[in-house]
Amino acid sequence: KSDDSYTLVWYDAPIGTDPIVTPSNFTFSKDEATPTTTYWVAQENPATECRSGRSEVSVTVYDVPEAFVEENQITACYGESIVLAENLVADPNATYQWSPSSKLISANAYSVTTQPLYSPTTFTLKVANSESPTCYTTTTVDVNVLKKPIITFDKTNLSVCKGGSVTVTNKTADLSKEEYFWEAITDGASSGFLGGDESLTLSFVDKSTTIKLTASLQALPSCSSDMTTTITMVEPPVADAGADKYVCYGS
Repeated sequence: KSDDSYTLVWYDAPIGTDPIVTPSNFTFSKDEATPTTTYWVAQENPATECRSGRSEVSVTVYDVPEAFVEENQITACYGESIVLAENLVADPNATYQWSPSSKLISANAYSVTTQPLYSPTTFTLKVANSESPTCYTTTTVDVNVLKKPIITFDKTNLSVCKGGSVTVTNKTADLSKEEYFWEAITDGASSGFLGGDESLTLSFVDKSTTIKLTASLQALPSCSSDMTTTITMVEPPVADAGADKYVCYGS
């Protein structure tokens, strides 16, 4: 331990040789030293220039691992889990720790899965040298959470006469931010794409069917909602006044 009034003088040999650094602050990098290097240090009184004997100091240089993820900005869907650093290649000589751990299924892995997310969250990855945990770097991943589209039909569970028409509208449609996929499901089979607007009109109903609307976010197509309503086809009544009758004029 150095007296504050003294100067540290460094050497690369136990005896002889000139000091390698003067005065006391000595720094080094991996490029300037082998992984384990021995140095010798002495104390010098600046007033008298008297120096102590040399003491041996072993210095081990550890790599600082890189904290890297492919994406630092991610968008997730409300209430869903995502994988962080899915394609990260792990360094066998490093340890990985994510935070906040309360929002992760497991925090001590290089690639982790989040708990269902309901609000924007910043996750921090700490990558440390497994032999020297004080040698570490960090990086962050910001996760923005988008809410799913809301679907509200103007009418549900409709009845329509055979051959009649019906229109169903999504009252909460937002064509500037959402995409729509209308389809009819009849006898278990889908009609496929019928329209992409806020409304769907079936102009000739000849069977009972189910109308389904899937709404997805333009910014994140995998973030979607769907809703169905039933259209029941009703056979029109038959007018029956009985058999024809004949009557006398004036009766």
